[in-house]
Amino acid sequence: MKLYIYCDSTKTNKDGCIPVMLIVKNNKGRFLINTGLTTKEKFTGREFPKSEKNRTAKTSALGRYLLKVEEICLLNSELDNNKLKEKINSEVFSKGNVKGKTLAHYIRLYADSMTNRGTSEVYLRTAHRVMSFDDSATFESVDRNWLENYKSHYNKTLKTNTISIDLRNIRTVFNRAIDDEITIKYPFRKFKIASERVIIRNLDAKQIAQFRDCKVSSWLEIYRDLFMLDFYLCGVNAVDLLMCKGLTNGRFVGKRAKTGAMIDLPVEKEAMDIINKYKGKDYLLSPMDNRSDYRSFERIWNDNLKKIGKEEKAKDKVGKLRKIIYHPLFGKDFQMTTYVARYSFASIAASIGIDRETIALCLSHSWADVTDHYINYDRSRVDKAVRAVIEHVNGIKTIDNK
Repeated sequence: MKLYIYCDSTKTNKDGCIPVMLIVKNNKGRFLINTGLTTKEKFTGREFPKSEKNRTAKTSALGRYLLKVEEICLLNSELDNNKLKEKINSEVFSKGNVKGKTLAHYIRLYADSMTNRGTSEVYLRTAHRVMSFDDSATFESVDRNWLENYKSHYNKTLKTNTISIDLRNIRTVFNRAIDDEITIKYPFRKFKIASERVIIRNLDAKQIAQFRDCKVSSWLEIYRDLFMLDFYLCGVNAVDLLMCKGLTNGRFVGKRAKTGAMIDLPVEKEAMDIINKYKGKDYLLSPMDNRSDYRSFERIWNDNLKKIGKEEKAKDKVGKLRKIIYHPLFGKDFQMTTYVARYSFASIAASIGIDRETIALCLSHSWADVTDHYINYDRSRVDKAVRAVIEHVNGIKTIDNK
């Protein structure tokens, strides 16, 4: 019995991804198995090409699949190839035997195949909500009415865009199931997935200055200060800031976790003062010293940003302190999160005349595949823009810093 890797370029999808197939060859013949993995570049060995994104994770997954398939083939040599293929699909790739397996089960399997942890968690949340709504739903039972009922059920508790993400995830899993010949049903043909425009929240320069100078309880200072650090670093994404291990020649350098684009930002005095105040051991910032996952702190950070503002000490009838009531600086309806730093930096930069291309560079939108000379040129543009934005905010005096 021999196993071979085959990249089926005849089934390349619209994104240029080629399905990675497994050829199983024995004394009874040969058959193909779809591993569910894809590649941008054809290969024949057991390792994905070096150019492949998430190469290590994909190669590891392929290795696990090969070991499992080999074991099944050796232990079930008496089966004919049709039965053997069915067993491999069922036990290794969870395909072929649909009966008894729910839609939520397949969504979880799809999530497990994701190499991006964030994307995987989005699918797992969808699987959880599908289970809560209908724990017996299968590819065969889901139709247009089911989708409409799902939407109506969660309209009461979830935002339109969250429901839309769920429905798009379900649609993706249906498409994969059709490709893998698990089902021929497709309930989305005449079903429209609604979405609503996301309102981008940003603060102007005066509001940023007010936030910077806002007097808060000592335990809240870190959340206010780190927001300002984020702003001084052009609103770099929380994952990139929190997972940073240290500066490079006095600059904030790395790659965006979301896109892989290069980050190369100046660390101005205002930013360095905050870094020194919260300097970490293994990471740039101390909140990550006892954490392996940035998400737990990011959630706490976002929750507490909404408390920055006036603090009211509420007392009971005998004058004892009962609790502290927090009045957000920009009102309870304003969704204050780390993303506001990014939107605000871009908005303020535009308001003082910085061109869109330079702003895009500050936000690390377009640094890929450029020469060193061009990088040096753009670095200078970014440095000047960052300093200009900070100086503009520094020039605003608020009541608290007068």
